[in-house]
Amino acid sequence: MNYNDEGVEAPVSDDAFELDVSPALQQYQTTDEQEYWIAELAAAQKERLKFDERGRKTIKRYADERDAGELNKSYFNVFFANTEMKMAALYARTPQPDIKRRYDDPDDDVSRVAANLLQRNISYELECGDFDARIKQMLFDRVVPGLGVGWVRFEQEEGPATFDAVTGQPVENITKQESEIDYVAWDDFHWSPCRVWTECRWVARKVPMSKDAIKSRFGDTAPADVLAHLPYVVTAANKVESKDALKPRNLTQATVDVYEFWDKERRLVFWVSPSGSVPLDVQADTNEFAEFFPTPLPPLGRFSTSSTLPISDYSLVQNQYIELDDLNDRSTKLIKAMQVRWVYNAEEPALKDLFQTAAEGQGIPVKNWAAFSGEKGGVKGSMEFTPLDEIAGTYNKLIQAREAVKAQIYEVEGISDLMRGAPTPYESASATTMKGKLSSSRMAVAQREVASYVEGLLRLKAHLICRFYTPQIILQRAGQLPQADTQYIGQALQLLKSVPFNHFRLLVSVDSIQLPNWNDEKQERSELMQAVSAYLGQTLPAVQQHPQLAPLVIGMLKFAIAGYKGARDFEGMLDQQLEQIAASTNQPQQPPKPTDGELKAQAQQMRIQADMQIAQLEEKTKLQMAQMQAQMKQMDLQLKTFEAQTRARAVDATIQDNQARQHIDALKAAHSDALDVVGFMPGGQ
Repeated sequence: MNYNDEGVEAPVSDDAFELDVSPALQQYQTTDEQEYWIAELAAAQKERLKFDERGRKTIKRYADERDAGELNKSYFNVFFANTEMKMAALYARTPQPDIKRRYDDPDDDVSRVAANLLQRNISYELECGDFDARIKQMLFDRVVPGLGVGWVRFEQEEGPATFDAVTGQPVENITKQESEIDYVAWDDFHWSPCRVWTECRWVARKVPMSKDAIKSRFGDTAPADVLAHLPYVVTAANKVESKDALKPRNLTQATVDVYEFWDKERRLVFWVSPSGSVPLDVQADTNEFAEFFPTPLPPLGRFSTSSTLPISDYSLVQNQYIELDDLNDRSTKLIKAMQVRWVYNAEEPALKDLFQTAAEGQGIPVKNWAAFSGEKGGVKGSMEFTPLDEIAGTYNKLIQAREAVKAQIYEVEGISDLMRGAPTPYESASATTMKGKLSSSRMAVAQREVASYVEGLLRLKAHLICRFYTPQIILQRAGQLPQADTQYIGQALQLLKSVPFNHFRLLVSVDSIQLPNWNDEKQERSELMQAVSAYLGQTLPAVQQHPQLAPLVIGMLKFAIAGYKGARDFEGMLDQQLEQIAASTNQPQQPPKPTDGELKAQAQQMRIQADMQIAQLEEKTKLQMAQMQAQMKQMDLQLKTFEAQTRARAVDATIQDNQARQHIDALKAAHSDALDVVGFMPGGQ
């Protein structure tokens, strides 16, 4: 049993419920309801009587606890060794859950950060909550009696209430929140008789509680007279039945058994003490687990499709174990029978001292030596040893038969698969690794079952974290996130409080519960770095020449990284760096700074170009000057021509002026003559 500091089992579920005492729930605290659950419990216990009896015998066989008639027998307890080997193969370290985006969408940063927060909280509680010890108890119950059970419950502690500075109203002060995973002893777990686990109507666990624990838990929900009449019992050593010989015998605290029933059909939780008259408490389900029950179904065990009663490993090979013990006991008796014994001639009493008192290198005197050595045949004729060859031959045959039976046990138990993978001298490490992988297929199935059960427990744990934990506690246990992820924290917390498992999934692999293979992990990381480096080396030049390819190249890289285990922590930082690379490809590229040689070559080239330009300018200037001189000569010629023409026109003008004057003078003379003629005409006209 999983005893706490007070000597009783872990407390019953409490903090996830509001402990409602309304009439709506008090209607179930009746004698009829009490009788109903007592009848259900009796039917479940009757159903598993043979399983419980076989389970106790199996535990006794593992611990080599014997009845009085078996104390003188010599057993070969290979069952203990096989159990230890299987437990070591099934579980080796605290699991590392892998919580990831459901569809590995590389652009869904909110879901990635939310998954990271949840994974860190679960890892923190697994490391600090003694999960290893509890899962090993469950595994022991799975391997030996045949049924391992874990139970998930929510636990909360509150400090003194604080007051809001604005409203003055009291504010709840939560100081601690835990989603506990309790170990439930195989014989304290009960369920409704059914053929397969999907038909299970209720599950229950038995919890022995002290008087103070009863008062603290049920003082406000159970009638006072019912609590007052509960019989608290201290189990004394002389009252322990033989079937419970492996349980504690010297408890000092009086307890009473309380059964916590989870009724799936009505979605109610009942706390019932068989010695009470009514249920101690009835609460509506507030956990809202997907399958209602606070424990994964099926439990750790081997089941058929005709019954949910577990089939233990020992029951499948018990005849071989019994035969092995019988062969070992016989061989032990033969060893005791193989002693040096003899008979001797009574007439020679000195012969008894030959093997009893004579020391090494000493002899014994013999009287009448001639008669002793002649007539009586000496030592050989006077004494004879009991034959041991037949006993030794029988012993060797028993040892061979014992080894054959042990090999049968190894085959049935699956131990031979592990032994085939064991290393042999002078073989390489890679050969040993490959042999181990190929030879443990049967054990790999069992390892997957354990990983699946751990996964179921952690899913329930994750559900309680998302449903009840405050954002402050989630962030406190998550620690410092990468700087690139801080911008998504608010949205991630909202996602955890809504429907988290629609956006991501929780997985527990077999590798996460086995001893780590550092070489494989190092190789995986090296391969990832090489692949990323090669990819960037091939694609970045193309992106620099064609910036429009940047979104495609970055998207393909993010898609590849998103599916890599363990990339969640640095994926945000990688996104930032890729965005910066994409932005830089869209900006104009600055020319590289030239070297000294390039600068000298450029200067020389510039001088050559300058000389050529000067020469061209001089030629052009000369040509222009020649053209200007020609133009000036032409202009001078034109000026002289113009002057000549001007002078010619002036001469012509003088001639014309003279001719005009002569013409005028002629006209004037004609006019004067006309006047003279008119004056001499008659009438004076």
